[in-house]
Amino acid sequence: MSLTFILPQLHILACIAQQAPDRDLWPTEVDALARTLEWFNWLSGTLHAVAFGALWRPRRFLSDEAGFEALGRHARTNVDAGLAHVEAQLRGRTWAVGDRYGCVDPYLLVFYRWGTRIGVDMRSAHPAWTAHAEAVCARPAVQRTLAREGIAVW
Repeated sequence: MSLTFILPQLHILACIAQQAPDRDLWPTEVDALARTLEWFNWLSGTLHAVAFGALWRPRRFLSDEAGFEALGRHARTNVDAGLAHVEAQLRGRTWAVGDRYGCVDPYLLVFYRWGTRIGVDMRSAHPAWTAHAEAVCARPAVQRTLAREGIAVW
């Protein structure tokens, strides 16, 4: 089943997963695949496009700059609710889908960093997500990628 046309991020991660099928990054079980697609749909459509989109790119939503401040306040409420939702989903889990690392996990690290970028104390406010981010960052491939790209997580 090829559903990579849904989202650019999904397409990229599916291609990466196909390059290393032995890493088991892309789920083959129906339930795990559904959960993976659910995560990608919500993260890209709600948290990224709507919440962070309204916060960082208000022109997507309004042409009148007079409304930008109010939109920003509302967007921040949506971002905070979205971050809390991720925290609740990760509570008691090591990985986002099932009991192993998969393609959703590094995508969640992007949003963790974005929370920090807007001034959220992610360690205090989102301890389950922090543990997840630490587990993702402990992976050698993630460490190499972050170093190569010059990305600081903490």
